Amino acid sequence: MNKRSDITSSSIAVCYVRASTNKQKLTLEAQKRAAREWSAHNVIPVVETIVDADMSTDFQPHARKAFRECIAAIKAVKADFLLVADRDRVARNKLHMALVEKELAELDPPCRIITTQQDPNTEVTPELDLQNGVVDLMSQYEKAKIKQRTIRTLRESRAQGRLPGPKAWASFTRGQLTIQLVKRLHKSGFSNGAVVRYFEAQGLLSPHRGKFSMAHVRLCLGSDYPDSDIGETVDSLTAAVMTAKYYQPKYAPGDSIDRARLHA
Repeated sequence: MNKRSDITSSSIAVCYVRASTNKQKLTLEAQKRAAREWSAHNVIPVVETIVDADMSTDFQPHARKAFRECIAAIKAVKADFLLVADRDRVARNKLHMALVEKELAELDPPCRIITTQQDPNTEVTPELDLQNGVVDLMSQYEKAKIKQRTIRTLRESRAQGRLPGPKAWASFTRGQLTIQLVKRLHKSGFSNGAVVRYFEAQGLLSPHRGKFSMAHVRLCLGSDYPDSDIGETVDSLTAAVMTAKYYQPKYAPGDSIDRARLHA
């Protein structure tokens, strides 16, 4: 049991907040706010908050620079708790979580992972360990299912002759014009969100007939396809996009496909 956790006023915590994208419901700011509320409610100071932005759990905890800094901070201040909004902020793999908890437990004083929904004075029992283990397993299962669905969707897209994502847009006219329009709007002072709203207002879809999103804007801006000529205006590019043909699948659904040719 934590040597100092019986005396709440003498305990301290280090907080770790992580998000893989800025579109997650559990944003960095939401995690920080939950940590502040936990700290105030339990009268336990959070002496340092380590932020790990745009970082996926595809990277093991110790492969992340920010997480290594977090462990170093825990050792430096002799923290009793590693505070997180949810356990999956640390890892979505039961083995990885077990290794981190073992490392923390062997510190002097021992440190344990606690979420912003948990009471720091709760006794560590076999039942609590079981509950945490189930949470870790469910998190690992959820990540595996997301990966499985993504792979399945990509396979289905390729089977129907559709090329997923804006990276292939530069290979056909409407895609090229879309990239040019996004870049021209951005140069004209439009924010990424304003570009999406402009496409919605004009009734413009993505070149694959999908809804135009923030992800499309970012990938268009990062495209190597050159900007339009200086004489091209936003209005003229918009009109060109409207009249250009959508991407036509190379194969119809149900066709027998030679995958070597598909990826050629």
